[in-house]
Amino acid sequence: HIPGAVNRDWSGVLDGAGHWRSPEVLGVHLNAGAAPTITYCGSGVSATPNLLARELAGVPLGPDNRLYAGSWSDWISDDTRPVATG
Repeated sequence: HIPGAVNRDWSGVLDGAGHWRSPEVLGVHLNAGAAPTITYCGSGVSATPNLLARELAGVPLGPDNRLYAGSWSDWISDDTRPVATG
């Protein structure tokens, strides 16, 4: 993974019925107080629910809530970028 990354599974933003959890629960799940945060995944698609959930939790899109659209696929395309394995 990208060094410093913390895994927050996108499916945790939904309840058992597939609805968005409350802003309070989303804020805790995604540590919404930690800013700035850049979400990423394997290819940039499944990170978007976390990005939206952070906005629902009160962190608007912008400098503190961003998407790395290239995600892991882009990160590993450059051999000079560090990779964490633990």
